[in-house]
Formats: sequence, structure tokens, C-alpha cells
Amino acid sequence: MRVLHADATDADAALAMVMFCRSVAEQIAAMMASFGGMDMIVFTGSIGEHDAIVRDTICTDLAWAGVPAGRSQRTCGAGAAGRRRSPA
Repeated sequence: MRVLHADATDADAALAMVMFCRSVAEQIAAMMASFGGMDMIVFTGSIGEHDAIVRDTICTDLAWAGVPAGRSQRTCGAGAAGRRRSPA
């Protein structure tokens, strides 16, 4: 991922990033369908720690399910305990 981010002006690198994010979003959507919804999405590892662009892109792909995007947090739709969450 670091290599792709470093070469983000290259069309092939940009396409690879989009394809990766879409693939992750598809897998999350499949799990959501299988489980009948979700409470929260938590990103771990390098994406969770260092890659807000990838997190936001994946969350944007899941906007149809009520997943909010554009957050700098490590989770999409996370709130403090007791706080109302997204419909997803």
C-alpha cells in the first residue's frame, strides 16, 4: 500500500487502490448480508493505524448501508458508549 500511495499519480497505482478498496467493501457487504447488519466496522493493522484514505474510501463504498465516511477515526460509525450509531 505504501508503494501505491507513493505513486498515486500513476493511473495503474490509482486503479489498484480503487480495486483494493472496492474488494474490501464487497467483503464487508457480504458479511453484513450474512449477519443481518452490523454494529460497527473496525479497521486494524496498517489500514487501521495509518491509512485514512483507504478507510474513508471503503466507508464511502458502503454509504448505501448507512456507513458514514470522511472521518479521521480508525472506525466508521463508531461513537462513545450510549451514543446513537448509524443505521448500519
